[in-house]
Amino acid sequence: MIICIADVLDADTLTALQHELSSDALFVDGRKTAGWHAREVKRNEQADGSQSGVRDWRDKVGEAIRRHPLFQMAARPARMTPVRFSRYQQGMHYGNHVDDPVMGAIIHCVRTCHSRCFSSRLMTTTGAS
Repeated sequence: MIICIADVLDADTLTALQHELSSDALFVDGRKTAGWHAREVKRNEQADGSQSGVRDWRDKVGEAIRRHPLFQMAARPARMTPVRFSRYQQGMHYGNHVDDPVMGAIIHCVRTCHSRCFSSRLMTTTGAS
C-alpha cells in the first residue's frame, strides 16, 4: 500500500533543505545503495550520507516523518532506514524493480515493507526527487 503524506516539512524547512542539497551536498552514484536487481536499472544520484550536513538533514526529515500523524496511524515500524536524498539529472531514471525485502547488516537489518510517498517533494533546482 502506498500512502501519500502531505506537508511533512513546512515551506521554510523545505527551502532550507533544497538549498543545502543543491549547494553543499556531494551526490554519488545511486547504485551504491541498490540491491542486486535494482542495481541493474537504477540510474540516479544520492546525497553522500557520510557528510555531516546530509546526516543532519536526514535526521531532521526522518523525525518529521515519524512525528506526522498520518504516518503514525499508517505505519508503526520498530526501526526505519535512514532517509536518502536522490536526484535525477537529464536522462536518469529508476527502472522497474522490486525493493529488497531487507536492508542493512544482518544484526541491524530493517524490513522494507512500507512504501512511502511524500507530496512535499524534496526537489532541488536540478529536478531531483
